[in-house]
Amino acid sequence: MKRTRAAYCRIFQFIMRLGSAILPWRQPKLLEGAGAVTQLSHIIAAKKLQSVLIVTDRQLLSLGLLTPLLEGLEKVEIRYAVYDGVQPNPTIDNVEEALAVYHKNSCQGIVVFGGGSPIDCAKACAARVVRPRLTVSRMRGLFKVLHKMPPFFAIPTTAGTGSETTVTAVITDSKSHHKYTINDISLIPHYAVLDPLLTVGLPQHITATTGLDALTHAIEAYIGKSTTKQTRKWATEAVKLVFENLYNAYMDGSDIRARENMLRASYLAGAAFTRAYVGYVHAIAHTLGGFYNVPHGLANAVILVQMLERYGQAVYKPLAELAQAVGIQGDTTMERAVRFTEAIKALGLKMNIPRTFDVILKDDISKMASYADQEANPLYPVPVLMDKTEISAVIESLMESGGDQCRLKSYTGKIADVDLSAQTVGTYRLTDDDRQRYLGGKGVAAKILFDNLSSKTDAFSAENIIVVTTGPLTGTGAPSSSRFNISTISPLTGLCVSSNSGGDFGYQLKRCGYDGLILRGSSQTPVYLDISDDGSIVFRDAETLVGKLISEVCEALGKPNIAIGPAGENKVLYASVMSGERACGRGGIGAVFGDKNLKAVCAKGTGRTETAMPEQLKKYNQKWINRLKKHLFTGERCPQLGTAMLVRPMQKRAQLATKNFEYGRFDDFEKISGETLRDKYLVKNDGCITCPIRCSRVVKMEGKQIKGPELETIGLLGSNLMNSNMELIIKLNHMMDEYGMDTMSAGGTLAFAMHLAEQGIADFGLRFGETDRLEEMVKKIAYRDGDGAVLADGTRVMAQKYGSASHAINVKGLELAAYNPKNAFGQGLSYATANRGACHLNGGYLVFLEGLGLATNHRSTASKAALGVMFQRLMEAVSSAGICLFTTYAVIPSLLLKDGLAKKIASGVLSISGPIIRFAMRHPSLLNVNLSMIPYSKAVQLATGMKMSLGRFISMGKNAYELERRLNIRQGLTSGQDTLPDTLKKDIPIDKMVKKYYKTMGWEM
Repeated sequence: MKRTRAAYCRIFQFIMRLGSAILPWRQPKLLEGAGAVTQLSHIIAAKKLQSVLIVTDRQLLSLGLLTPLLEGLEKVEIRYAVYDGVQPNPTIDNVEEALAVYHKNSCQGIVVFGGGSPIDCAKACAARVVRPRLTVSRMRGLFKVLHKMPPFFAIPTTAGTGSETTVTAVITDSKSHHKYTINDISLIPHYAVLDPLLTVGLPQHITATTGLDALTHAIEAYIGKSTTKQTRKWATEAVKLVFENLYNAYMDGSDIRARENMLRASYLAGAAFTRAYVGYVHAIAHTLGGFYNVPHGLANAVILVQMLERYGQAVYKPLAELAQAVGIQGDTTMERAVRFTEAIKALGLKMNIPRTFDVILKDDISKMASYADQEANPLYPVPVLMDKTEISAVIESLMESGGDQCRLKSYTGKIADVDLSAQTVGTYRLTDDDRQRYLGGKGVAAKILFDNLSSKTDAFSAENIIVVTTGPLTGTGAPSSSRFNISTISPLTGLCVSSNSGGDFGYQLKRCGYDGLILRGSSQTPVYLDISDDGSIVFRDAETLVGKLISEVCEALGKPNIAIGPAGENKVLYASVMSGERACGRGGIGAVFGDKNLKAVCAKGTGRTETAMPEQLKKYNQKWINRLKKHLFTGERCPQLGTAMLVRPMQKRAQLATKNFEYGRFDDFEKISGETLRDKYLVKNDGCITCPIRCSRVVKMEGKQIKGPELETIGLLGSNLMNSNMELIIKLNHMMDEYGMDTMSAGGTLAFAMHLAEQGIADFGLRFGETDRLEEMVKKIAYRDGDGAVLADGTRVMAQKYGSASHAINVKGLELAAYNPKNAFGQGLSYATANRGACHLNGGYLVFLEGLGLATNHRSTASKAALGVMFQRLMEAVSSAGICLFTTYAVIPSLLLKDGLAKKIASGVLSISGPIIRFAMRHPSLLNVNLSMIPYSKAVQLATGMKMSLGRFISMGKNAYELERRLNIRQGLTSGQDTLPDTLKKDIPIDKMVKKYYKTMGWEM
């Protein structure tokens, strides 16, 4: 929403809140308990009324539910006339028909018997009685009645709407399908009868939807900006009653206690939202009722969770408070809020509440959004303001058929939905709103996982899915843009894992016409997928590929592919998926491929990516490439030394993982340095397609040219094992690539096995500094042979079996990268808070600011939390765009990376920048610029046509990061896992930094 309109809305709401404090509020007098309806005739008689209008619907009348009421009125000689023509969403015609009956029979009061629809109709009829010259349509909005109504008695027969205590009547114009509200304190009934016996016979689906309607009222009242102490009290009590009683009433309709409590919950929720208002859930639900006659309770039940998830951080605190009220625990506001929304989702699932609607027509969405916008803005004091465009996106997300044709450029608009069990291929559609919120790559993958995994999912289960995605910049000519991402539930951590790789598979997948693949189920026999230029996907027998090494699979397939080796087939928990020599290495994705009997996916296409502004993008990309080539790191050090350029700086600053992270320096570091790799082993540079950096090393081994090791491999198979033999590191790296195994987790696991032997706990024949058995053990791990089967499960499982968990160097089950955080406190925070576990990149890569690039105080906590949040979000967005993270080296100008005064000043400024960064992260819309030094947002704009700024780009990274976190909380993640192993923790004030990090993220404890 534009700032001027947003300001108007908030000012209007503030004035309304002030005015609300002086309004003459009243509440209905209550008749409660079983049989309470029989008392009503005596009260009406005491009012000396001679004739009343009874408003109801035909079904209730035909069921005989009104009989006790009618007999009571007859006994006290009160005449009555019945109007029973109310529709599920009452229309203006219904109101006028009821009014005619009222006047024809000279009625003096109104008794309404039914759910929300009859009560709304009766209220509007009463308003027309006292304001005969004002049509129903002219009563729309606020305070158009302001006349004392005739005596009004409400008898709700459902526990949900709360209309028996509210100021609102909702009426539909049957000609325009516009469903709107009449809001006036005059509409509050004088009496409300809460008789549980009237709800005993309700069908299960009515019990469910009306109960969730009451829950929606309570929650929207609680999270809105006009809530008061009293409305919060009512809303909290209503939420507790719903959580305690709704499912019981659903399962056993004769449970009088549950029925009574649900009526009470409905009443309290109605009282709360009468004074605190509702929100966009209701505004959208009203349009669904007006256009398609969707029952209001059902509409609210479906929309509620989606809207709460969309509100995000803005509602963590109030939802966390409600979570505590119903006994849902968690250490942070985010944890409690997520578990609360998941509990609502689970409740709806148990009661067969759908997640979407099959009636919504694309052509209606614009008008529906316009009506919802008119109803909600500026009146409803919602946590997050939305305009018509944003409301349209919400409505589109409710469509059963998913998104419409992609209107953005640089996307193919197609994601293949592959069922390995049935060997079928469908199309999974995203909305453009999904793309504009999560961009692509790992962001979109997180969205697909979140929407398709409804509860905690085991990695090796049929329910788990694998999502392969490209980014919008893939195939656009942007530098280093051949990346692709694979996300799934990790067998190593039990959490969401996303692993990113280069090579040419992602580029080719997009040329075949796909933004991504979803892999479901499990094949009964080994298969691979063959994707052709025309987009056809064929299941092929992979029996002849079983047991083959990665290079053998690549040779057999003959075109770009992703594949697993023996480690994946044997479900080594840190098995990787290889794209030629490139690896989606972390988290055991290869094991999930193996569990699904999927050996490989190959793709080769010739399609071109259509961009929004091709000529401008081409020029922009060339400038970007030139900048990378001229930069100190991406144009000089990386091409010269590869990532191993960091060995010497890490040694100098005691950041090089040594002897299972016991130390930060390795005496023989020169033997494994980037300079040694270049001078003794390098044949040539190599790199991914579209990459100008060319950081990959091609080296010689036994007469063959193979890929050389990266920094992480050198550190974790070298210094961390006290191994200074570069030739052996090269060979081990090659073996693990061929087996399809993560070198980082493997190195950490081997080091832990050596530690166990050193402590006399368990002996696997491995010793620090002794390298004779390493090749043998790597092979045994890949095939789960003997002791290798133990090491194949990683350090966390080993520690559970043998103890010494403080020296099992992992976070959340994922082994650390090669940076020792004892002398890089910010990197320690990155490890602790990264979604996939101890990842140096997913966590923000702060070690680059702590001596490897800039020179902030590596043993200080100053500004580290704020910097961590900023770099996490930026790098998440970069990955989602489809760009290599190595390009982010060039975000910091070369001048600031060279030793000298400029570097000292920049490092000092960053050290005190925390408050400014925190403010910017809380208000990213203020970063309404595109900066040439951070080129990603402008490139996305030129490629896709999205309106883009640095602030919006960072917000996309935030959306993706937080969605992965929400998914992990569903998987069982707690804040207690955002920490480091005890052996590292004693040297690092990690708890202090994590608390600051939570505060910056808006996840207060």
